[in-house]
Amino acid sequence: LALGASAPFVEGGTISKIGEGAEIVVVFDRSGSMTEPMLGGAVTLDDVNDAGGVGDRLADPGESKIAAARRVLLDFMRARRGDTFGLVVFNAAPIAVAPLSEDRGIAESALAAAQSRSTGYTALGRALGLGLEFFRGRERTAARVVLLVSDGGAVIRDEDRSRIKRMFAEEGASLIWIYARGEREP
Repeated sequence: LALGASAPFVEGGTISKIGEGAEIVVVFDRSGSMTEPMLGGAVTLDDVNDAGGVGDRLADPGESKIAAARRVLLDFMRARRGDTFGLVVFNAAPIAVAPLSEDRGIAESALAAAQSRSTGYTALGRALGLGLEFFRGRERTAARVVLLVSDGGAVIRDEDRSRIKRMFAEEGASLIWIYARGEREP
């Protein structure tokens, strides 16, 4: 009792955790233009960059941009076991549909359910901002990536562009854009 009442304790210490992978927030365009067919036919990812079999093909003839993007992203997510994923979908407004988490089921289910919605306006700047918010307040333990999947049918205003650049710098994140090219895009 006397020993317990004196409140002995061990001070401080260090716990090291070693992990693999990256924190990836997918910012997924679900605007009406994503329902248009992909350009080209059956091209494999191996043809593009020898990606080691991730995904069987990029697009089947007549496959919509959103269906092709969703299929390739699901293959990518399943192949990247060390990564954490979050998901933002957007058209006229961005929606955070899956938090940045190690729970793959949430992000994969949200991506599989993403459908195109046409509203005439695409809020790309706000979607990127919301994607970057996923990193706010989190300890930096891995590479941070915002993976934008879009057909490029939006313009970011100048004032939003400078704010987004600042946010990328503050959060230490990189932007990777997967451009879903259809028959009408340059």
